[in-house]
Formats: sequence, structure tokens, C-alpha cells
Amino acid sequence: GQSEAFELTVWNRSPGKCPALPDTVTRASSAAAAVDSADVAIVMLTATKDVLDVVSEPAVAKALEAAGTTVVSLVSASIKEAEEQQRDLAAVLGGDKDRVLSGPMLCPPPGLRAAGQCLTYIGSTENAFDGVGGDVLRALGRPGAAVGRECGPGRSHRHTW
Repeated sequence: GQSEAFELTVWNRSPGKCPALPDTVTRASSAAAAVDSADVAIVMLTATKDVLDVVSEPAVAKALEAAGTTVVSLVSASIKEAEEQQRDLAAVLGGDKDRVLSGPMLCPPPGLRAAGQCLTYIGSTENAFDGVGGDVLRALGRPGAAVGRECGPGRSHRHTW
């Protein structure tokens, strides 16, 4: 099948760590510039606190709100941390849980991992996963079974990359 194409803008807190990018990728000068007019913002940082710090920056929060952006947070976190993050991100987005997908990434070390073995357990409302955020996740990898609709044991979407 034909894969869907998405415009991609990236930002890295440490620009020197960001490798050379194809001409089709736009490099933003700030987090706010990266999410300006975005349908979906995928945030991959070390910890849930880091994600909330970036998304809560006034210029970032304003850009997310103005565009109605869905935020997808993929971090190394416990289920409890992912649940708390889902609630906190929704608060930044005016309480709109339908614009937040949040969950931990569970990846074995590179030497032990075969293609397609990085898992995410995405917690969201049904509307969030069935909307544009879910479309982007499905383009990134194979969606697994939906086993629930919010973060927590037995209440998330399994997604394999």
C-alpha cells in the first residue's frame, strides 16, 4: 500500500546533536516554531517532566492552542507517570483530553532488538487515537490491538515500530 506523506518540522534542544536532515525536513529554531500551525506534535524527551516543561512554555502552549494541535508524547516512563502526564498535558491544552496521546516507549537495547520490536503503549481518548494523532502513529509503525482508551494497565493501544 501507499504510505501517507506528512510535512515534517523538527526541533532539538541540543541542535548540535541533530544530524543532517533531508531537504524535505524543516529544522525549526525553537519549540514554538516547530509546533506553529502543526496538526500533530510528537514530543520525545527523556522524562515526562521535560515534556511538560517544553509544552508549558508560553510561546509553545500558545502555538499549540492556536492551531488545535494534538500532542503525542513518547517517553520512557512508568504507566503511572504516563497517566499523570496525559492529565497534565490536557490541562495545558485547555482540558481537551481528545488532543493528547501519551505513553511509555518500551524498547530493548539496540543489540537485542529486531526491526519492529520497539513498543509504545499509547493512552488516549477514543477520539484522540482515532483522529490525526492516531493517523501519524499508524504511519510510523504497525498498530497493535487496542486494549483500552486511557493510560494505565489494560487501558492503552499497543503500537509496534
